[in-house]
Amino acid sequence: MTTTLQLRLCRHCHSAISRDDASSSAQAGFCCSGCQTVFSIIEAKGLMQYYSLRDATSEVCPVPVKSVESEEFTFLDDPLVLSTVGEAGRLRFFIENLQCASCLWILERFPEISPDAARVEVHMNERTIEIERAPNGSFARIAEMLTRIGYRPHLIRENHEAEKLARREDRRELIRLGVAAGCSANIMLLAVSLYGGASGELAVYFRWLMAAFAAPSMTYCAWPFYANAWRDVKIRRISIDVPIVFAVLVGIGMSISGLLRGHETVYFDSLAMLVFLLLSSRVFLKRLQRHFFHSQGLGEFLFAMTVRRLRASDLEPEEVSALSLRTGDQILMSSGQTIPADGYVKSGSGLVHAASMTGEADPQAVQVGDWVEAGTENVGGDWVLDAVACGEATRMSRILKAAERAVSQKSVAAHSRVAQAFMVIVIAAMVALILGFAFTDWQVGVERALVLAIVTCPCVFGVAIPLAESLALKRATREGILLKSSESLERLAKARQVFFDKTGTLTSGEFSIEDGPVYDGATEHLSAAMALEDRGRHPVARALRKYILKRGLMSSPVVEEFAELPRGGVRGRVLGAIYEIRPETFDELPREKMLARLVLSRYGERVREFYLRDQLRSEAPQVIHELQRRNLHLDILSGDQEAVVRSCARELGLRTDAAIGRLQPEEKARRVREAGAAIMVGDGVNDALAMAEASVGVAVHGSLEASLRSSDVYLLRPDLRLLVRAVDLARLHRRVISWNLALSASTLTDKFLAGLTETSSPVGI
Repeated sequence: MTTTLQLRLCRHCHSAISRDDASSSAQAGFCCSGCQTVFSIIEAKGLMQYYSLRDATSEVCPVPVKSVESEEFTFLDDPLVLSTVGEAGRLRFFIENLQCASCLWILERFPEISPDAARVEVHMNERTIEIERAPNGSFARIAEMLTRIGYRPHLIRENHEAEKLARREDRRELIRLGVAAGCSANIMLLAVSLYGGASGELAVYFRWLMAAFAAPSMTYCAWPFYANAWRDVKIRRISIDVPIVFAVLVGIGMSISGLLRGHETVYFDSLAMLVFLLLSSRVFLKRLQRHFFHSQGLGEFLFAMTVRRLRASDLEPEEVSALSLRTGDQILMSSGQTIPADGYVKSGSGLVHAASMTGEADPQAVQVGDWVEAGTENVGGDWVLDAVACGEATRMSRILKAAERAVSQKSVAAHSRVAQAFMVIVIAAMVALILGFAFTDWQVGVERALVLAIVTCPCVFGVAIPLAESLALKRATREGILLKSSESLERLAKARQVFFDKTGTLTSGEFSIEDGPVYDGATEHLSAAMALEDRGRHPVARALRKYILKRGLMSSPVVEEFAELPRGGVRGRVLGAIYEIRPETFDELPREKMLARLVLSRYGERVREFYLRDQLRSEAPQVIHELQRRNLHLDILSGDQEAVVRSCARELGLRTDAAIGRLQPEEKARRVREAGAAIMVGDGVNDALAMAEASVGVAVHGSLEASLRSSDVYLLRPDLRLLVRAVDLARLHRRVISWNLALSASTLTDKFLAGLTETSSPVGI
């Protein structure tokens, strides 16, 4: 007799529902009340097609439902925030979990869900949404509703004046490109007629029409080339624009001369098409790069939050924007809140998760007098912060500013330096041709120098290389690799060393619990542990609850006299007995990747121990092996414990002396800077400075906005194998560029020799 076990799945997120769960949400087909609420919202608004679209995709895209505090997004309606960020009632957000077509579909219909939103624009490639607030609407309620349906928003703060100027410049470039396209198209139509046999007065008329259409193309459209060439000449620098301008001016002069003298040879068609192709390649590449994140305003996102400041007069809490904090303010910190300023713990105690600054995975206990830093997270306890440094004066802001400067100072691609040398050779060859015919027929020499300039440099440096860069950037984006510039490809191909952060990069950043010694195996002890951690919000508490749930304990008894211990851990009376859970570090790690042990005691006597483990990413060993095969030297730089970092290295097959722990962000950056051509792979604010100092900074999926903005490469999916693919694409791109340079050099040599020896018309060169 065979028994069939049917697995029930949540109607919203497809998570498994426990067979023993007798709650109302489970009976209705949902794993939790949050999923039931979201399903009800979608159903009530007539948007059930969302589930059809989601289920039709090859990969199910469940939307996790997150809890949200009512005051969490209050700062979004703060007039100070809106005056510095908002524009005409619009805000822009980075959206979590925006992954598939069904996500895009439901977000585009968000005004049907939230009456506070008047209009939305979703940018799938950037994972952003721009929302226009309805009259009397609230951005706080909009953000709360987005979070409730599983798409948590993060405010993007930008310099709108810079954005306006950029949009204005883009508009001018498009107009210039449109004029160039129209002129070159009409000139080519007339040129075809001449090539087809038009003669006499009609041919003269057509050539004058070509000159009329060429006028705006050679003046207005070609103006950026003139300006760039003049700037380069003034600073004694040779660029591609110098021979281009020479070719254009000489071509115009010879064409006008031929036109006035009644000659048939004019170059208006070639020159107009040259200007159009060069303009289009530059605009295309610039527009492609515009999709990527810029490095301005790195620290502003930290202060987009609402905090509770104690009034100086009566010490009563008031909600204010973190932007308004000043030195000496006292801030009431609650569990789960990001710390907005550097300062000391004035009263109370708690746990601070500092992985974003130090990389250390284990939360640290703080008490009165301890120093805490902005950007870290309070994961346990209510206490008061005495602010010492706020805003740009915080250590985190200084790190991010240094990262921004380092990004802006990175060197240009190697082929740009090659281009300068190539331009010098081209100009020398052009001068040689002119001088070679100076005493026989100077006009022939000028014509052949003109053809040499048009055939060689613009083709490779004006069209071929920008096109190759654009295609490489597009291909990388399609594969889930976001490159901020074409220069990143060159530096990525040249790198010979890779530095990895550990927590959240090589590891998942989420803890798991494993069995430790059991001194008393009574089930009631596990029930007590479940009760003590039931209200905890930090990662260790979540991991312990998950561990106990796997053992079949679905409910917990009531806790009395609950208290958080000063040095970490919790205590309370459960089932009439006093229980404690406290963390202890290892002198020597008992197993690979163990971080610490949690001791459960009853009336001070140990009854059970649990081992806290940080899991490696499943693909990490394969990635390490593949990078080693590509002759890259690999090291781990982490703020975590030395023993933990060495254990991680052993598990990955790396030398233990290549794994260094207990590093501060500045020390990480120094080591990366001294390495030279190196890649830094990280995910936290503590890695931002190191990524900016590296030749190439790579931010893994899920990193903080600061890491994303200070990096050169961002992995759109949580898969380190994308790093290997990025290296392969960069090396392939470098080979393509080398082939283009070699081809251009051979063409230059061939045409130069032909220009010296051929006796036929220079047009045939």
